Amino acid sequence: MNGIDSNLMVKSLRKMNQITLAVALLFLSTVSMSAEVQDRIDAYDAAFTILDVLVYRPVGIAATIAGTGLFAAMTPLTAIAQIAPPHDAFAKTANILIGAPARYTFRRPVGDSSLARY
Repeated sequence: MNGIDSNLMVKSLRKMNQITLAVALLFLSTVSMSAEVQDRIDAYDAAFTILDVLVYRPVGIAATIAGTGLFAAMTPLTAIAQIAPPHDAFAKTANILIGAPARYTFRRPVGDSSLARY
């Protein structure tokens, strides 16, 4: 009887140690933040963030939709331009009309005013 109780106690202690370790790792992973990330967070302007969410993002979505329609309408002209080397008229046109507004709207973090990285 004593051997069964000690075996059960060892299993319980192991399980408790595993849970404690998992909770500690979870807590430490959420609390730690690099100085670079903290500097980026501190660099955001609250007024620009509000303006970004209320004005620039909706305008970016509208520009992406309008660019998609314009790209579809310009497909015959783009096909003619595609004939001459370097044969990348579709890629360039899609990048300018669809890709750039979509990256600005969907890939750029909220409140980040830079254009060049995205």
